[in-house]
Amino acid sequence: MYRDLDRGAPMFLQIFDTIKKDIISSKYPPNTQIPTVRQLACDMSVNPNTVQKALQLLEDEGLIVTRATLGKFVTADTDLISKVKTNDRCFNTRTTSKKYAEY
Repeated sequence: MYRDLDRGAPMFLQIFDTIKKDIISSKYPPNTQIPTVRQLACDMSVNPNTVQKALQLLEDEGLIVTRATLGKFVTADTDLISKVKTNDRCFNTRTTSKKYAEY
């Protein structure tokens, strides 16, 4: 389901970038539920804690929201998604990796 992850870069940043790309490319449209942490971890063959760390970064950026007892959903804020898409020309992962290097 997901692209092969590069074993050289931090996995949580690659997952963050992958899901972010999926959101801004409308694979996950606004207000849609994203797969569970366990499902994403299984699909990507990584530890669930690694996926949770990536999802927390997405939530910190406002791209996803957690709805108690329901799960995680893509934000309804289409302006934010458009802004992220504009600021993330060509979906440049190097910018993200530098921004979150302290993690």
